[in-house]
Amino acid sequence: MKTFKQYINEASYGHTLWIDPKGKVYDMNDRKEIKDPKGFAYTHYDWVAANFKKYFGKAEPKGRVVYDTPHIKGWARVKNNRGEIDVQVDPRKLNRSQKKVLRDIVDSGSLNRPLYIDAWEKNKKSRANDKAYDSYEEIVDYLSEEGGAGEEGTKKLVKKYKKDTPGQ
Repeated sequence: MKTFKQYINEASYGHTLWIDPKGKVYDMNDRKEIKDPKGFAYTHYDWVAANFKKYFGKAEPKGRVVYDTPHIKGWARVKNNRGEIDVQVDPRKLNRSQKKVLRDIVDSGSLNRPLYIDAWEKNKKSRANDKAYDSYEEIVDYLSEEGGAGEEGTKKLVKKYKKDTPGQ
């Protein structure tokens, strides 16, 4: 797998990554790790379709489920565009592990371009919740914010804690 510095400095449009909720990076253009049976590197959603049962569900994907399920499950899609680093994610589910990976990407090279957070929402019709951070300081501030699991994730953690530690 390429280093983050190689990823950031790569000039080609569309270098693509997925970051799972644990912070593991899946590089769509790493031909050794992930490839189409014909030998081509996968696009984001080709990879999701090919690996759906392994990471996202028990049944073969049909329709929009390939596009929606990764984000519902808290995965982040990262695209290395020429003018920005584009992260498509449900911001309520962007967690500390994923922010650490994004911070590693930002810190690994001379990043002179914005970080764009494309706020994934099912059936999204506007860009109202998207965010763009132009300066390094703004990017670091955003990636340093606590939270990210959202209210739903926090409730699940509290419920699990109460179940695992009765009477405390």
